[in-house]
Amino acid sequence: MKKIFMLLLAIIPIFLSGCGNEEVKSIWNDNAIVIDGNQTDWLGKLKYLADEKSAVGIANDCENLYLCLATSDTSKMFQLFITGFTVWFEPQNGRERIGIQYPLRSDEIDGMMSMRNRQGGQRPDFNVRLDEFKSSQTEFRIVNADNFPLTSYSLKNDIGINIDIGYQMGLLVYEMKIPLKSDLAGDHILNLSPGDEFSLGFESGEFNRGSFGKRGEGSGFGMGNTPPDGGMGGRDGGMEGRGEMPPGGGMGRGGQRPGFEKIDFEVSVKLEAGNYY
Repeated sequence: MKKIFMLLLAIIPIFLSGCGNEEVKSIWNDNAIVIDGNQTDWLGKLKYLADEKSAVGIANDCENLYLCLATSDTSKMFQLFITGFTVWFEPQNGRERIGIQYPLRSDEIDGMMSMRNRQGGQRPDFNVRLDEFKSSQTEFRIVNADNFPLTSYSLKNDIGINIDIGYQMGLLVYEMKIPLKSDLAGDHILNLSPGDEFSLGFESGEFNRGSFGKRGEGSGFGMGNTPPDGGMGGRDGGMEGRGEMPPGGGMGRGGQRPGFEKIDFEVSVKLEAGNYY
């Protein structure tokens, strides 16, 4: 596991930063970034946020904003899948804060999380479960500053918003492309231009301990049995001997299992002006 983590550090240059309000400078995108849940487009372009155990990358061109959130922390992966996830945009031009929710929390997801593989009781590869998860998540939701749903769109839409999630080498990768000028819902407009500054937030839903059902039910994502207290069941998160455990999971200090701390942080972003002016 240490070898995998060191390899991740080698192929994804990250820059350690301290506490406080983080600033992420956008880079100019020369048609290099594809929204496919793969981090290879972001090599050398991610900023590591030590407190959040996550890396963030921002890029833009004249028309679109691109973002990438990557983490190897198992508890954050579970939070995103189980409780839903919102990316918040708050322009500094007086526009209202607005959010894009994907994935969405639903009873169907909770039910899928407790499924077991039908093939001889063996748990499938994480990517298999991820594909199953994504097949049930066909929409994203636009919410206002009070988290009130305004409208929803299919992932295959004509408004120019693309979202994808992928998993490679122990990293969960969340990517999004959104037009800088987006009429999202009614008078809720994302009105940004190259060179503008805005706040970008990442927030999971509240964790419901009942989401995992009874003791002994599998997580459905190939991560072992999860007890009702929200911890990761079994040795090294219930994945002993499989070599699949992403860095950041497993047992905490003193042998205690890690909890599910809500994802909730913001970064300040300055869009690259490029050749816009």
